[in-house]
Parts: sequence; structure tokens; C-alpha cells
Amino acid sequence: MELEYEPPTYQQNEIVAAFRGSPRFGHTNDFYKLFSKDSSDVVDYTLSTIFIGAFLMGALILWLLSILIFLFIGEEKVGVLSGFPAVEESSKSKQRNYQCRTSSNIRIIFLFSCLLVIVSSILSTFMFGFHDLKISSDDLLQTSNEFLDIINAGRAKIQSLERYGDYSTNLREILLADLSYESFCVNTSLDDRTGYPMNVTRQQVVDSLEALGDFNVESFQKMNDELLYELQNSIVSSRDLIAMLGVKNWYLLVYMISFTAVASIMLITVILTWVGAPWPSLIFFCTWFLLPIFMVMVMLSWTIVSFIGVAAVMNADFCTGGSMLQGPEMSVVSILTQAEVKGSTYDASTYWFAGCQSDDPFVELGVYSDLLNNSLASIELFENMMENVTIAELETICGVVGDFDYIIEYFGRLDETFRMISKTTEEAADTFSCESINPLYIDAVHDNICTAIPESTVW
Repeated sequence: MELEYEPPTYQQNEIVAAFRGSPRFGHTNDFYKLFSKDSSDVVDYTLSTIFIGAFLMGALILWLLSILIFLFIGEEKVGVLSGFPAVEESSKSKQRNYQCRTSSNIRIIFLFSCLLVIVSSILSTFMFGFHDLKISSDDLLQTSNEFLDIINAGRAKIQSLERYGDYSTNLREILLADLSYESFCVNTSLDDRTGYPMNVTRQQVVDSLEALGDFNVESFQKMNDELLYELQNSIVSSRDLIAMLGVKNWYLLVYMISFTAVASIMLITVILTWVGAPWPSLIFFCTWFLLPIFMVMVMLSWTIVSFIGVAAVMNADFCTGGSMLQGPEMSVVSILTQAEVKGSTYDASTYWFAGCQSDDPFVELGVYSDLLNNSLASIELFENMMENVTIAELETICGVVGDFDYIIEYFGRLDETFRMISKTTEEAADTFSCESINPLYIDAVHDNICTAIPESTVW
């Protein structure tokens, strides 16, 4: 016996737990409230996530204020903290008419800082940090495309079932008219004359065909127009958002080249000055051009990191389920509820994304397939009886009331169509099964959003 699919449980890592444990100052940590219709809930949750970002922005502002204050106080009182080089007068420097070298300690610190910037830029581009974010964003984009392919394939199968249903309805109406008691055979002793329970089987065929109703055409149209169309649009929007916000190769190159180039030029300038071969033009270029650019780059990077800190806290709340601590599945259900998503979209989403624990919203495909198979079996049985008795004998027994050749022909058409419908129904059920779609959710949410992205964020 084949075991049922059991989705894996999310395992929270230490990084997510750390971000979730950031100070909240009495505000809620329920991520789903970000989607509330009540603006007070949105504000309350937003305020609970800003501590890390506010702390980082505060540090940046304090650094800028310190530079301005020391610059205002002047070189005579605070020395190098004012932004001017530390000067050590010597006869040699006076003869060459340039200020003497900066103290060795400051140079060493500056050289180490430049090397740190260069190494960090290269490592974060090719090994950690942004490199991992690039992999995760590409993986999310691929997963969304795979999900879209599944929905598109499912829509195509449902549309095929609609067409088959319309065609089968026309065939059935013709057959039902010919299979009624008086239309088929007026001889009440048909079973005795043929030796087969033909009247009972004929009625079974009629009942099984009538049980198929409209061949689920209306239900399939509703599924296609409401559920699948809405899901398709949502996935396309999500995919476009991921493609727009995702890390691109040129982002990494611009980041690495900018920081590496600026730091390298400043490092070379310090080394040349240290060995007694300064280039005045290079010093001027670094002081009045590169250094301001580098400060702007640092401020921009620090600001981005501050927003990333806020996003990391929100991500941790989503992954842990907020105050409920039941993982991202609970967050998904709560978001759908908070956003007032209802009907088949809610049922399908909770079934696919919340651990496959809810009722299968596509169970009607299985019911429909069973009805088709039952009808197909009764048709085959009745068709075999007619062929065993032979058309000529039936015509003799029944007085040539029914066009039996005509019925056999339409049975063949219906048999072929039912087999195609049954196959397509099973394929559609497999396409929309939790086993087919939940692994995509696990890859996107468990492996990327709630594991890889938090880890790369720390780098």
C-alpha cells in the first residue's frame, strides 16, 4: 500500500529565533496583522519591528553628527577627529613643503579598514551574503515559474474536461432517448428470450448516465474562471515582484566594483604617502572626491541594512507564526483569513500550503472519475450483451423497434470519450494534489524564505 504524502515540518533555526526575539516594547509580533483592514493593527505590528532598523539608523545618525561636531570644533582641539591629517613637523617635511606623514597607528587602522572593505566586498559577492541572496531569489523565481506551469497545465486539463463534458452531454441525450423502455424494445420478456439481464443492465446504463448530470461542466467552469484564473494572476504578480526585487548579477558587480575600487585607490594613496612618495594630485582626488563618495556609499549601505533589519524581523515573525509559534503554515492561514480570502481560493491555498491537513478541495474530481468508471462499466456490460445476443436476434425479439446498430455506434463514441475524460480527470487530480504542489511551497518558504534568506541576511 502506497503511503500518503506527509509534508515536512519547518525546523526553526537560531537566526530566525534571534530576530524574532528582538524587543517589541509591548507591541504584537503577529505578522498576519500587517494585512489587517484595521489600520491600528497595521501600525501596532509595524512599530514592533522597527527596533533593529531604528538602532542602526540611530548609529548612522550619531556617526554623522559626530563628524560634523568634530569638524566644527576644529583640528586644534580634536586633532584627526576633525577630518584633517595628524601632522608631525620635521625638517625634511618643511624642505619639501608638504605636511608630514600621518601617525603609523592611524595608517595601520586605515589600511586594515580598506583591506576589510575589499575582502568583504569580494566574499559577499562570490561566497556569502549577496551571493546567497542571489541564489535564493533565483530559486524563488524558478519555483514561482514551476507553480505557474502547474496551474497552466491544470487549467488546460479543466478546459479539456469542459469540452469533453459538452460533447458527452449531446451523446448521452441521444442515447437516453433510444435506451428508454419502449424505444429500445417493447418485448417485456427480453431477459428470458436472450438469457441475459438486459432490462436491468439497460436501466443501469440509463441511471449511471443520468447520475453524471451536466458532466461537471458548470463546476469546471467555476473552478477555471474563479480559482485557477485568480491563482494564475496571483502567481504572475508574485513572480514579477520577485523578478523586480530579486538580486541580479549586475547588482553584485556594481557593489563589488564600487567598494573595491574606492577602497583600493585610498589604500594605494596611503601606502605611497607612508613610503615617502606621495602624489599630491592623488591625495587631492581621494580627499575631495573619493572620500565623499565613499561616505555616501556607506550611508546608503547602512540605510539599506536598516531596512533589511526590519524586513528580517518581519520574516522571522512570518516563519515562526507570530505569537502562536506554529510555523509559517499558521501565518499563511492567518494571512488568508485576515485578507478575507474565501471560497475555493481559500480552500485550495490552505490545503496546499498548510500541511495538507484540511479537506481536499478537489475531491469532486475523484467522485466524478468514479461516476465515469461506473457508467463506463455498465455501458461495456450492456454493449457486450447486445453483441453476444447479436443485432439480428435483438431485432427479431424486439420487432425491430430500436436502431441497435446506431446504439452500438454511439456506445463506442461514448466509451472512447469516457476513457479520455477519466484519464484527464486523473491527471487533473494528480496535478492539483498536495503532493504535487506542497513541495514547491516547502522549497520556497521553508528552504528559502525561512532558512537561506535569514542566514544570508546575517552575512
